[in-house]
Amino acid sequence: MQRRSLKGHQVNFTACVWQSDQEVKAWKKLCGTLFACEADARQALSAFEQGLQATFLHSSTVRATPRYGKRGRPGQGAHPDQVVYHIEGALTSSLTARPALIDQHSCFILATNELDDTQLPPHELLESYKGQGHAELGFRFLKDPQFLVVSLDSVDEYAQAISENARCTLLMYDT
Repeated sequence: MQRRSLKGHQVNFTACVWQSDQEVKAWKKLCGTLFACEADARQALSAFEQGLQATFLHSSTVRATPRYGKRGRPGQGAHPDQVVYHIEGALTSSLTARPALIDQHSCFILATNELDDTQLPPHELLESYKGQGHAELGFRFLKDPQFLVVSLDSVDEYAQAISENARCTLLMYDT
């Protein structure tokens, strides 16, 4: 298994939580929907179950609810005017869905002008790309807000300060 950065896990965890929340909202909406017959409820339930990615149905039932024409408690021996069906059940988060979502979102594309795979095989291209991270580590302090105190009045002074810091960085990095 390849190592992934902590930030990548946080982004994918957020995406997984968002997906779970969306599925829970859709489940609550489905449970609040009334159906005219049991077959319609079961069809909606199976269609919903097919679309789940971050969660799965732990249990589900279709219940019949009698509806009476008058408000209040029905009289003894009263027959319902209509019977409606609704879905009840529970969603559970899937432990196998999170790694699958991480793998799905953890891909990238490398482009090169070299069209011949014998000159630069894909694994060598990936290794050369990964090797650039060492050089970029020397410049990471430029992004640190404590390194550059921004107390400049104009954009021109800010741009000059950035370019001066870049020059100093290059001089320090070369030595």
